[in-house]
Amino acid sequence: MREALGAEALLGCHEDRGMTVLDCGASRVAQVLGVLREAPDLAFDTLTDLAGVDYLDYGPLADGRPCPARFAVVYHLRSLAGGERLRVRAWVDETDASCPTVSATWPAAGWLEREVYDLFGVRFQGHPDLRRILTPEDYPGHPLRKDYPTSGRGERSRFPVYHLGGPPGRRSPDVPLGGDEDAPPVTPRHLGGPPGRRSPDVPLGGDEDAPP
Repeated sequence: MREALGAEALLGCHEDRGMTVLDCGASRVAQVLGVLREAPDLAFDTLTDLAGVDYLDYGPLADGRPCPARFAVVYHLRSLAGGERLRVRAWVDETDASCPTVSATWPAAGWLEREVYDLFGVRFQGHPDLRRILTPEDYPGHPLRKDYPTSGRGERSRFPVYHLGGPPGRRSPDVPLGGDEDAPPVTPRHLGGPPGRRSPDVPLGGDEDAPP
């Protein structure tokens, strides 16, 4: 594997819980992943997952080395022909916080890269549609960064609340998340029958009055 990739492309290689982990810089990740996919004797042709990690104040890595950078984009690959799995970790410098997109190679990566961008603030160069995917476009920050407050910065209390059957409004600070004093209750309904309350003897997912 080192021979196919070239020693200069890798920052390290180690085993972690039965899986080989390759470390590289963000600028090299497209090259590394391309070789891993196209080399006949490797053929890691399937991207099973892509995620971000914030190593702020993490300390030494599992192999004893210090973290090369604060952020990493982690790619989980699988060879369908051989069944092997591989993890590639691309280290992303905090000052630049960018990494090349692999969405042209694996189209499904486009969605996962948007999630990493949204939650960690890593920008993917060349991505065809890099927008937030879980938080609003005007969300002030990236909530999975380690220095982001666990309770947020008050964003949830400023989000619009949509009343059932009414116009959007602002949440009262006295109303817990997920509820609103002006929202009408949602009435359980029997399948094919009138509204009613669920019998305590009826398990979730079924009803004695529901047609077969």
